[in-house]
Amino acid sequence: MAASERVPAGQVLRIKSLRRWFGLSQGDFARVLGTPRSIIARWETSGGGPGSHTAAGRRALVLREIKSLAIKIFGHQAKVWFHERVPAFNGATALETLNKRGPSRILTVLRAEWENAYL
Repeated sequence: MAASERVPAGQVLRIKSLRRWFGLSQGDFARVLGTPRSIIARWETSGGGPGSHTAAGRRALVLREIKSLAIKIFGHQAKVWFHERVPAFNGATALETLNKRGPSRILTVLRAEWENAYL
């Protein structure tokens, strides 16, 4: 994560816009963050989110990095990429992979793509 994107320890992350950018339901987003859907609903109602020092907060930071990298690599087509079948995900879409396996594989693929772009 770039220095400009770092969040001070303990800061609360606002998650509603992040969830909407990925096009995930509250239930799917809760699964990705490893928290109950009711917590997502409460955070969104209050305009808040997890603290950056929590497990859910660290996962939200990873999702923010994924979003940032996807935009850097694919530009205005970033959201489209999440709905396309990708060989690196065994023919699944990035969203399906995110939902079933979490964000780590997606981050790995995007980092490799970003690094290869500058070789």
